Amino acid sequence: MNSKRIDEVIKDLQKTKEALHKPAKNLRLANDKAEDLTSQAAHAWQSDEGGQICRAQAPRQF
Repeated sequence: MNSKRIDEVIKDLQKTKEALHKPAKNLRLANDKAEDLTSQAAHAWQSDEGGQICRAQAPRQF
């Protein structure tokens, strides 16, 4: 194998590595967003002094 071909193979392997890591990164970002939304929803609901559950006036974030 000549050095030009080795360089091409290395570039191809780097592209493959990046392509394999991309779905994992996207999944982590989606899970982080889902946890944030779940946390915001949980904090938006609270009990008032009479024990009634009411929705707090939380600002919406999109």
